[in-house]
Amino acid sequence: MSVRPVRFWQQLLRVSLLLLTSLSTAYFRGRFNYSLGTTDLREYQFYFDGKRLDEGAAAELFKDDMRGNIIHPDALFERDYVFKQFHAEKQDFSPYCDVSTDPSIDDFDCSDYTFTGGIFK
Repeated sequence: MSVRPVRFWQQLLRVSLLLLTSLSTAYFRGRFNYSLGTTDLREYQFYFDGKRLDEGAAAELFKDDMRGNIIHPDALFERDYVFKQFHAEKQDFSPYCDVSTDPSIDDFDCSDYTFTGGIFK
């Protein structure tokens, strides 16, 4: 039997996001530290013109609160896409991996993704 610690921290993160609704513009990635048996999370925030988006703008922009959990189906983009593609250059998120609550998602992208973004004007 193999242990997949990833699922534990994904669920823990989901509960944390539900409790901390002020994190509506946040993007989380995580990694499991096997030697210590702990989970490290990294938070990224979305800013536009030097200002963090308000709750309403976040609801219009982000379809999901984390990968696989759609909360605003009519919004523009999935959160993962925005944080990976809305840059002038490809971002390096390693060693932090995707987090998801969807059990069918098994590809935990830690840094290798196709960059199609660029400067948006």
